[in-house]
Amino acid sequence: MLLFTLSFLLFPCLSADTLDDIHARGALIWGADQEGNAPYIYPNPADANNVVGFEVDLAEAIAAELGVKSQYSQADWNTLPEFLRAKKIDIILNGYEWTPSRAERMAASRPYYIYELQLLGRDAPDGIKSWDDLRRKPGKPKRQVGVLGGCAARPVSP
Repeated sequence: MLLFTLSFLLFPCLSADTLDDIHARGALIWGADQEGNAPYIYPNPADANNVVGFEVDLAEAIAAELGVKSQYSQADWNTLPEFLRAKKIDIILNGYEWTPSRAERMAASRPYYIYELQLLGRDAPDGIKSWDDLRRKPGKPKRQVGVLGGCAARPVSP
């Protein structure tokens, strides 16, 4: 049942040409960025030359359904759409959120997981424990929050 669901969700976003290419080469080339994306993809603690995680398992299941092997391609998160456009990869498996501008450039499957934004901070007495801690307080330095460019957490400029 899982494989049927995966094929139903993903295959509509692959063109016939792409599927022909995948079958001809015998591999589904999927792109992701292993830097900071655990538990979806991260270096294998037992073998740093390989990656493990949810998206690795998902790619292997999709490739098996297609009757090919799974081939991982590392790319910086921000450059994955260019790799897709240049046909260096067949699909992006890396938590790319749907946006109208991405929908104009890339086909998308149905979501394969649901995420929620989370705030992570240092475990320290002066660390961030709540959203209220981010508000600027008189006499205190301004706090900085880092987010991945192009993701849902990135604030929109007014």
